[in-house]
Amino acid sequence: MKDYVLFFNDKTYMLVELAKLKRSKADKLADEGYARVDFKAQSREDAILKANELTGINTNSLKDFSGDVGFSTIIESLLR
Repeated sequence: MKDYVLFFNDKTYMLVELAKLKRSKADKLADEGYARVDFKAQSREDAILKANELTGINTNSLKDFSGDVGFSTIIESLLR
């Protein structure tokens, strides 16, 4: 298994093999506001699948939150 690093923000994400990641690049991405997640994967394809799962979790949470807010807004408008 290889170590991979996923850098992501609200618009993009970057997947890098840890052995090929330079410290200066990691620092630059952190300064630009990218979040970092380290994980292990069998291959690059497996790492991409795991990265999609990690970003999908965040997307699903956002969908749940926006659905809750939308529902609350509808209830509030009906109560007025």
